[in-house]
Amino acid sequence: MHNIILSPHFCLHEFTESPTARKHGIENSPPMEAVQNLQHLCLCTMEPLREALGLPVIITSGYRTKRLNDILSHASHRSQHCVGSACDFYVGWSPSLNARGQAGTECPTARERLIQAFRLILTSPSIDFDQLILYPNFIHVSYVSRDRNRRKLTKAYGNGKYCCEVCENGTGDADTRGNACSCRIQNCGTGGSVCSGIRYCESLRFL
Repeated sequence: MHNIILSPHFCLHEFTESPTARKHGIENSPPMEAVQNLQHLCLCTMEPLREALGLPVIITSGYRTKRLNDILSHASHRSQHCVGSACDFYVGWSPSLNARGQAGTECPTARERLIQAFRLILTSPSIDFDQLILYPNFIHVSYVSRDRNRRKLTKAYGNGKYCCEVCENGTGDADTRGNACSCRIQNCGTGGSVCSGIRYCESLRFL
């Protein structure tokens, strides 16, 4: 089952492999509904991102059983990982390629590659998502369905500490589709700032 191909660049094993699960003797096998959710995540978010980057996208956490999720101290009890709708990843590097698949370029830092992936998810019309969180060393992204995705955007320090979140009309959902908006950015207790009529996906002010 773990050899199931979810999309051209991703297989199920990448989303179920867990050193923590192995350490605690947990069989981290998803039910078929979660496999279907992971496939939607790959086809609508991860595969378009991988194609746009032209670089390896390394999954660090995908599906989690409830028991595995409970062991991870930073994980929410409502985590979308438990239903196969979310994954964490970082962007690798190929010495012979740059991010556009062209040869002969200097390797960007891991953080630069993360930010490039983050921007692509926000701005590419071919990539959809429900929630997007930028951590120091990885990105968390989820996908539900095109009509239910919130496009919620958050920046985090890690270990459950969130730096800021962009809200639209006080709903807690970010306007990342490029629509003119009046968004308040709550930035680490500083009182935030207001971007009025700015296309947030172009400004990315909190990166």
